[in-house]
Amino acid sequence: MTSPTLPAAALSAWSASASPSNGGDDAPPSMGASLFCAICSDSARFVSSTQRVTAESARARPFRRSSTGATWELTPGSVYLGVALPAVASFASDATPGTFLNRMVRPLLKALGPYAMYGGRDFVTLRTGARRDVRSPIAGIAFAHDAASGRALFEAVIGTGSPFAGAGRRSFRGAVPAAYAEHSAGDLVARSVAAYGQPNQAIGWKLEAEEALIQSPFHATTEAEIGAIGALEEAGHTVLGGDLQATGDALQAYARDPRPENLAPFYDGRAAILGLPDLAVLTSLIDSLKRRL
Repeated sequence: MTSPTLPAAALSAWSASASPSNGGDDAPPSMGASLFCAICSDSARFVSSTQRVTAESARARPFRRSSTGATWELTPGSVYLGVALPAVASFASDATPGTFLNRMVRPLLKALGPYAMYGGRDFVTLRTGARRDVRSPIAGIAFAHDAASGRALFEAVIGTGSPFAGAGRRSFRGAVPAAYAEHSAGDLVARSVAAYGQPNQAIGWKLEAEEALIQSPFHATTEAEIGAIGALEEAGHTVLGGDLQATGDALQAYARDPRPENLAPFYDGRAAILGLPDLAVLTSLIDSLKRRL
């Protein structure tokens, strides 16, 4: 069967419909998993829900995705994978918000082949080189989670023609992203669908999203092990975002009311945050923002 090949606008439209915070008519089903896997047909920036689209970044055709974290580069041949769930443990019974990404990436590792590895961050590496001794990031992975509804989303992009991201991100720790060449894009779609064992909603998908709107940049930023984290004041509320991945409603609830007790969901397991072992960074960032206003 021919693998679905769709523009970035279509991938963005499905991602929006699968958002854990989406409670509309096109929300993910309340039972079972929804899978979407397709080859991208054009070039765009796949901007996460925690990133800002500035006038400068808008030059590269930005389209929004629902998961949190760093921006990914889409090029012709990139493979997009999304799995939407009514609860974090719907697919892997032992998953929690904190282990969701780890559990959901496992079938993708199987699809990518025996040299694919996951090290607990926001990307998958592949052992490359003549001796398979070079670890190159070849896929971006991310999650979205809504503590109130319990719904969750896993998303990934694998660059088969070009890397999914440029070099230099702090999260890579000096590793240089590479294009994935173990299997063709079409084979990878088939292998991914088989690994997750779900029907592919990309077949026959017609909806497309508009390009992401331009926004004001963060007013205050800091560097964490996963990358840049930012804050700004918007419509009378503090907003946190950047490269970090986190349970969306819990993160923004703390941003609106940054008392220590509002970090409790991240400590007691109701919410998850990736790449920020010291949550005091959030408090420091908000304090920095308020000093600048």
